[in-house]
Amino acid sequence: MRLFLLLVFALSSSAFALSCSDTEGAFELELESLGIVYFQDVNSTNDGTLLTLFNGVCLIAKDGWQVESSEISVVFKDDNFFVRAEGIDAHVFDWKLQGARLEAFSDTLVLYDLNLQGQELSGSAGEARFDIPTGEISFVDVKAKTKALRVEGKSARLYQDTLVFSQAIATTCTCETDPIYTILADEASFSYETETLSLKRGQLIIGSLHFDLGDQELSQDTFADFSFPVTIEFSEDDLANNIRGTGLGLRIPNLKIDDKFSLELGLLGLDNDYDLRGVLLSKYNSETVKFVVGKNSFGPQADFSYTQALLPWLKANFSMLNRHWLEQDFSHDASLRLDAQTSLKTLGIANTSLDASLFAAASNQTPAGQASSNPDLNDSVSSARLGLATKLSYALADPFSGQWKSSLELKGTYYPGFESQQYGLIFNSQWHKNLSTGSSLQLGFDQTWTNSASPFTTKIDRLEPVSLLSASFTSKEKLEPDLTESFSFRTRYNFLTPTQGFSAFDDLGLSASLNWQLADWSVSPFVDAHFEGLINPNLSASSDAYLDTGLRLTYSDYTFGSKVRLDLYTNQLDSVELSSSLPFRLNDLELKPFIALDILPSLSSGELPRVTGHGLDMSIHTCCGILDLGYQQYNNKFATRFGIRFE
Repeated sequence: MRLFLLLVFALSSSAFALSCSDTEGAFELELESLGIVYFQDVNSTNDGTLLTLFNGVCLIAKDGWQVESSEISVVFKDDNFFVRAEGIDAHVFDWKLQGARLEAFSDTLVLYDLNLQGQELSGSAGEARFDIPTGEISFVDVKAKTKALRVEGKSARLYQDTLVFSQAIATTCTCETDPIYTILADEASFSYETETLSLKRGQLIIGSLHFDLGDQELSQDTFADFSFPVTIEFSEDDLANNIRGTGLGLRIPNLKIDDKFSLELGLLGLDNDYDLRGVLLSKYNSETVKFVVGKNSFGPQADFSYTQALLPWLKANFSMLNRHWLEQDFSHDASLRLDAQTSLKTLGIANTSLDASLFAAASNQTPAGQASSNPDLNDSVSSARLGLATKLSYALADPFSGQWKSSLELKGTYYPGFESQQYGLIFNSQWHKNLSTGSSLQLGFDQTWTNSASPFTTKIDRLEPVSLLSASFTSKEKLEPDLTESFSFRTRYNFLTPTQGFSAFDDLGLSASLNWQLADWSVSPFVDAHFEGLINPNLSASSDAYLDTGLRLTYSDYTFGSKVRLDLYTNQLDSVELSSSLPFRLNDLELKPFIALDILPSLSSGELPRVTGHGLDMSIHTCCGILDLGYQQYNNKFATRFGIRFE
């Protein structure tokens, strides 16, 4: 990419780049607005309108670029000139530019079939056009190749420090063979100062598969943490929320068919502990129509929505929801809704908006467990729903007082099939304040008053009382050039304690760490604690009480760690963990296995250590960069990694 930017510099520099190899004793021809042509011999027509300059011909432009050719023709007409040269060689510092032809007018310079070579960069263009009065430069059929990136486009134009490609194709595969993958974009902007590539309507192409990237900015950092379109996942049973696990699976979440239509594919339950199941969903998304149809992780799904604007402030929406699986209580719903939204600025009330909706719906549900609020009902619940809702929202952003968002919403629903009504008043308020560049404070309050009278579960519309006060503080500051601190504190108080005998604090914890960087060494002591279990008389799965403390050491690519967990509820050691990640390389393949062992059983009873975590990272050196692949199972979390690094 820098090839073209250096060419631009050569065309816009205020100083001459280089002198011709030998101009001593040569004739000179000055062309206004262009520069000086040096030559040894000349042929001229009788009227002097055509000059053919040859033998040691060199053109040094006023703006600093230099072109050598075996012959240059100059045509004069009506106080203007036209310059033409075949087989040119241009010299810009250590860069060499070769072109099949040069054409120059008094206000425009055009170069054809360019090839540019440098120590680290190379590129080509079918045509480069330089507008002398404005300094604008545009290219046609552009190709650029750096050590880590290939980009090409139908055309390109330079804006200050950014080259903007249209119909761009990019890849990190710099080898001469077909790339493993390419990135297509309607427009791609490359900034040579930040070395970033910004995409508009981008797509990732792997073979015949297309994956939507949308609008995003790519750099070495984002490539190193790239979200690969094929994901590996692992999901365990969540007994507390009655959600079945799907085990180990492969999923393609967004297989692009066209701009509006995509597929989601997956194969789950690849391990023996879970049933094998497939995922196939077709998705369509436009301004007016949206649908998701097929089979997801748990069962059949068919959602549909159509939105039509009636007035600038009024929309009509027809939607259908069909989610026939246990976790969604086998819910089916169809509704017609009118939504109105307006700002109160016209009434002199700033930062305030008003939303209102009116709807009619028909719903059916077969809840699992607590089927409905009426124990006399059958398992299947069906009823029409008629309702309205209004919401008043206020937002204020002030550098001194911080950011404040609040809303007050009133909901009411009537169920003709049960002669019942549900009402709800919902209040939300959030305040956020940046105390410094690295620290912030956030407070929140959520309150819902409701009679919870819906015959359906929360998967359709049942409201539940809520009264939560939350607070958090985060800080990450550089104490010294090589020392960084990180601290966070969080708490949440539930005024409606769901179970008698439990404290209203359902979250109370803190995390703190220091990172000391010394040459190739990184030393990080840390503390992570949950205290809510200490103030709960009855400990449960939803209330933790533990303190983790330990040390992480990193030297080059070697990582070592130690962690001790103290059960604060019993005041006993729960685990003593050692972990390490030691890389080794086999030709172009680098492996970095990870293992974490709890050695407390060995220390207390002489038993073998217990494996608490494992993983493997692979780095494959290819012409597309260094491909990083890996997984890690640790702290009851399964994570995968895919990225591309550049050497």
